[in-house]
Amino acid sequence: VVDNATELAFPVTVNARLEKAGDVDVFAFKATKGERLSIDVASADLSFSTDAVLRVTSEAGKVLSEVDDTKTSRDPSLSFTAPADGRYFVSIRDRSGEGGDDYIYRLHVSVPRPDVVARVNASSLMLHSGQTVNLPVVVTRLAGLTNELEVAAVGLPAGVEVTPQDVPA
Repeated sequence: VVDNATELAFPVTVNARLEKAGDVDVFAFKATKGERLSIDVASADLSFSTDAVLRVTSEAGKVLSEVDDTKTSRDPSLSFTAPADGRYFVSIRDRSGEGGDDYIYRLHVSVPRPDVVARVNASSLMLHSGQTVNLPVVVTRLAGLTNELEVAAVGLPAGVEVTPQDVPA
């Protein structure tokens, strides 16, 4: 199967189909040691039938990672770091071994961009005149982001002030 693997250069998005029961689609890519990639499959989230299983193997055939579902979706997603310079293979199959017209999926391979996500665990906040209220903000750095960060608020009502806070590394 790896002999017929479709070569990928990233970033890339591939729309494909598992044409018949038992099909396994295989894609190949080259990576250097330490290179990080995001590999995502969408099918269930696009209302297709594929219950995708995503696998990454080395050229020697060693399984380096296999993902079925993520916490929030039936679609698999993984972060891959190449353990050595070489050629790697990504395979997609249906968990139940099915295939057919509705077994469509979208594979996306890219280099992750450093990013940040911030959230609060409160849907509302009551504040009376003259009071001080602490509102915890959960900040998550993604894909190796190391920049100094500061949490601030903008667009507040007249008379409401927020003191910007540094986010520890």
